[in-house]
Amino acid sequence: MRDYFVDDRLLITPLRHEEGVQLCGDVVGTHQVPLVTAVAQCAQRADEITVDLTRVAYLSNSGLAALVGFARTLRPPQYLYVTAGHELRLQQRLEERGWDQLDTLRLHAG
Repeated sequence: MRDYFVDDRLLITPLRHEEGVQLCGDVVGTHQVPLVTAVAQCAQRADEITVDLTRVAYLSNSGLAALVGFARTLRPPQYLYVTAGHELRLQQRLEERGWDQLDTLRLHAG
């Protein structure tokens, strides 16, 4: 059985059909370590690592920075594929910080 994380604000579970994790709830600063740990475990097994944020209501700037920081550690052909709803405004937030040009980070907002 693969690892998962749960506390009173966030649930991180493995995806069933691809290498990655799904998050449900609110991602705050205290979730940086469990988030990066879960994603790093996936990166040991695959080139494409998916982080599904479609069930996340709130993503803190530090949570976003943790994902970007992890993506910076990857080398092609590995990359982090993040999917999220429009309400998280990820494209805008990445552009504001100059993080939208990272080759190892791909975003699907929808």
